[in-house]
Amino acid sequence: KRELAETSARQDAAKMAADLQRQKDEEERRAQLDSKKMHLTQQQLEAERQARLEAEEQTRQHAEVAELERLQRQELERIQAELEQLLLDERQAKRDEETVRALQA
Repeated sequence: KRELAETSARQDAAKMAADLQRQKDEEERRAQLDSKKMHLTQQQLEAERQARLEAEEQTRQHAEVAELERLQRQELERIQAELEQLLLDERQAKRDEETVRALQA
C-alpha cells in the first residue's frame, strides 16, 4: 500500500509539474502573441500618423496654391478694370476730338 501511495503521489506530482509547464508555456505563447499584436498596432499607428502628416502637408500646399491663385486673380481683375477704364478714356478722348473737329469745321 505504501508503494502504491508513493507511486500515486509521484504521478500526482508529475501531473502537477506537467500542468504547471503547460500553463507556463501557454502564458509564454500568450505573451508572445500580445507582443506581436502590440508591435503590429504600433506599426499601424505609425503608418496612420505618417499618412495624416502627409495629408496635412498636402492640404497646406493646396491652401498655399489656392491663396496664390486668389492673389493672381485679384491682380488680373485689377489690371482688367484699369484697361477697361483706359479704353473708356480713349473712346471719350476720340469723341472729344471728333467734337472739336466738328466745331472747328
